[in-house]
Amino acid sequence: MEPKDIVEQYLRAIAQRDYGEARRFLADTGFSYISPIGHFHSADDLMAHSFLSDGIVQRMEFRKHFTDGEDVCHILRFHVQISEKFAADVVHWATVRGGRIHRIEMIFDAYPYRILFSEQGPG
Repeated sequence: MEPKDIVEQYLRAIAQRDYGEARRFLADTGFSYISPIGHFHSADDLMAHSFLSDGIVQRMEFRKHFTDGEDVCHILRFHVQISEKFAADVVHWATVRGGRIHRIEMIFDAYPYRILFSEQGPG
């Protein structure tokens, strides 16, 4: 499978809240996730966090993607509800090696989320 296909299957599984399926696309070792609200060095920790926070994401739209070798970048729109509904544009940058995602960086305006996650100290 091409890196783009691996990342898109992962994102579809996340959108469907199928964390077992999503997990199979992530590297077992050497994994890292970086975002404005959390850093994880374990795919299992990321999946646990995703499960806990999935109630705020109503749906996800794929807007555009770019691929450069093992790097795959998607521009997404997350429709979320915290205290009110809004849409958040997100850049999802993943690096695929050996058929698994080894690194994910999410870039977005985290201001609305900091209220929810400020007391947590993820990995």
